[in-house]
Amino acid sequence: MLAGLDADELAYWKAKERVDGPLGYHRFDYAMSRILLYLSAPHSEHPLSLEDFLPSWLVPKGLQPIQSEEEMKANFLAAKAAFEGFDNG
Repeated sequence: MLAGLDADELAYWKAKERVDGPLGYHRFDYAMSRILLYLSAPHSEHPLSLEDFLPSWLVPKGLQPIQSEEEMKANFLAAKAAFEGFDNG
């Protein structure tokens, strides 16, 4: 599948995953977090919640991203240009 994606489509799916969470099985991260909670809670010295095990897909409120959108775009375009014409197969 990856060989059939061009750089623009790959960028689209990476951006979508960043906004909507992981691709694939719908909310598999939620299901795995629930299992981790059930396994860990009996052994914890303090109360645990599901949020303790969910990955953070977005930048938490109050924190700034490492790169601005403009920097991300410039870095992506530079990488795209570097791989133009590169044969993956």
